[in-house]
Amino acid sequence: DPDPNQTGETLEVPVPLLIAEQGENGESRWKEATPSSLGLTYNILIGNMAHPTLSEMYHDLKKDRFNSIITVTDIWSNREKIEGIKNMNYIDQEIREAFDLGVKSIRIAHLADGSTTPTWLKDKPNNEAQQIVLNHVEEQMRYIFERVKQECNTRKVQEITIEFNITNEIWHSSTLSKKFGNRNNAILAVAKKAIDVRNQIQQEKKEGDPNIKIELGLSQADSHYANGEGYRQLLEILTMLENSGIYIDYVDLHGHEKDVNNLPSLDSINQAIRALQKFKNSEGSSIKIRIGEYDLNIMHWSKEDKFRYLKQAKRYYGVVKTSLDAGVDEFSLMGVADPESWFETDIREKQYLSPDADALVFDESGDPKLNYYTIMAATLNFITSQQ
Repeated sequence: DPDPNQTGETLEVPVPLLIAEQGENGESRWKEATPSSLGLTYNILIGNMAHPTLSEMYHDLKKDRFNSIITVTDIWSNREKIEGIKNMNYIDQEIREAFDLGVKSIRIAHLADGSTTPTWLKDKPNNEAQQIVLNHVEEQMRYIFERVKQECNTRKVQEITIEFNITNEIWHSSTLSKKFGNRNNAILAVAKKAIDVRNQIQQEKKEGDPNIKIELGLSQADSHYANGEGYRQLLEILTMLENSGIYIDYVDLHGHEKDVNNLPSLDSINQAIRALQKFKNSEGSSIKIRIGEYDLNIMHWSKEDKFRYLKQAKRYYGVVKTSLDAGVDEFSLMGVADPESWFETDIREKQYLSPDADALVFDESGDPKLNYYTIMAATLNFITSQQ
């Protein structure tokens, strides 16, 4: 948009279309630039969710575009609705889909979640419930590791990372908090167990096994900016873990921007990410910061506003560029096409539910919107600034 009427509603940035690479025989060749392929030129993983899409068309939009890192949802209350009767079909399907998409890393959300604990756990005595939770952590980590290993062997994949989100939204009032006495006890117990299991799995590795790296992290909603309630909770939890001698590898920030009339400033996002880098992993390096889920609900921008998608694209550009500049090494969206957005399907906060949310990067026809291109523009801007 050359902005002939001088409205100011323009965004003039270079967008990469092709990437040069070297072929197997040393020849030069071109491939299409996508968010994932562009990010990989600088070891940035740009990805999405592995949950079933509304159509095969939307599924295909992920491949080669948002497939470097795929988040696989693992909800305990869905998998084991009745104690002892486990249905692993869904998690198996999601792991297969992640491999179909050609991932570099698989993020598992979550080992312990304050809002999705099975209802039957509430009736258990505290000591018994605690042991059930810890057994669950080990069983799931081992099951997922073996499934990933199986897929690696079948598909001849030599190297991949599994990122286990240890906890998510364990509030003080959750079942897990009550069963362990308080929130901090629950998180400490689950984190210690996950670390022990990770170490055992690594010690059991045999010669010839694929190189499967395991990383452990924390996830929290409303956490990608300094004033977010989830961010404050995350700081408390990280400080508590560090004071207890428990070290994780990363934090997974969720940025669901629900109201365009009340968006956090880019400076607040920058401050939040940089402040988290003071926390260290077990080797003494700064923990990694990831944006695990991002979307932007534009229901309050009128459909009659011809600059609606342009304003959304500017915001996407700003959030991606700010995040990468601050040190984020992975950036994932919460879906790809507008009709499958949780803002249009199943968000619990009904005031944000609308068919006009249009929160993602492809429209209902599967065509890319402006924000698809500004994700690449922001990534290119960051990469060139580092050279």
